[in-house]
Amino acid sequence: DMNKRLLTPQEITQRLGVSRHTLYKWSNNRTNLQPRKIGGLLRYTKEDYEQFLNRGVNKGKMEVQNVS
Repeated sequence: DMNKRLLTPQEITQRLGVSRHTLYKWSNNRTNLQPRKIGGLLRYTKEDYEQFLNRGVNKGKMEVQNVS
């Protein structure tokens, strides 16, 4: 089910410990997490989130949570 593989902006900001503003700034820079617009709502795929973590962008800067 596609919905089980999608994360809201709020879920991403909580896991990364960043503000919504920071998340949107990263998205606008097109260098980090890219949201998908589904039914007019922004969603992030778990795969994109996990790839973001694996790239080590936040290594040493903050504690992040893996998606289970």
